[in-house]
Amino acid sequence: YGDVNYINLRSTFEKHKGEYLFFKSDFHWTQLGAYYTYCEYAKSIGLTPTPLSEFEDRVLTTTFIGLTNIYAQDERVNTFYDTLHAYMPRKEHTYTIYYDAEKNIKGQYDTCVHTYIETYSCFLIGDQPYSEIIVPENDPNKVVLVIKESSGNAFVPFLIEHYGKIIVIDPRHIDIDIRPLVKNEGVDDIILFATASTSNGDAYCNYYLKLIGQ
Repeated sequence: YGDVNYINLRSTFEKHKGEYLFFKSDFHWTQLGAYYTYCEYAKSIGLTPTPLSEFEDRVLTTTFIGLTNIYAQDERVNTFYDTLHAYMPRKEHTYTIYYDAEKNIKGQYDTCVHTYIETYSCFLIGDQPYSEIIVPENDPNKVVLVIKESSGNAFVPFLIEHYGKIIVIDPRHIDIDIRPLVKNEGVDDIILFATASTSNGDAYCNYYLKLIGQ
């Protein structure tokens, strides 16, 4: 459909299947898995992805236990310890979280990766309704809108490499029509993030529709 890119990660993840792409105790991917996705996205729109070796790989904990037990109802999952890696952003930036589309501020921070949080919520401080990352070093007119659920949290920090403004919306937690936002903010790219389970469900599809006033 015109300028729409569909990025199929099956072959990419197959190439890296021996690597630590997903947690054992949590249903999210690791930030390494998100990095390979970032690479495919960047290449799909003509950007050069930054080599992984140029990021600081910081180990936040080696005893991370995620949320799989909540869904599996099996206590054995709580014996699956994971190592939580964060590939630290290379460029200075600010991270602002808003409660709503009117931009009532919930919190302001000097980073979007919080190393004192030893869970998957270290990325973006978890699921937030509406947030913005400003990167002074980059072109302020290069703007991306990310529409995501929690799988996108580990992916978003890599966009700091390329964009002056990164707008992040979680449609589960905000009621917003993105059409005026896209126009007023001069959005260049829109990234729609969803896993197979969320995109195949009626509830999440309805969230998408609400974003365009349907």
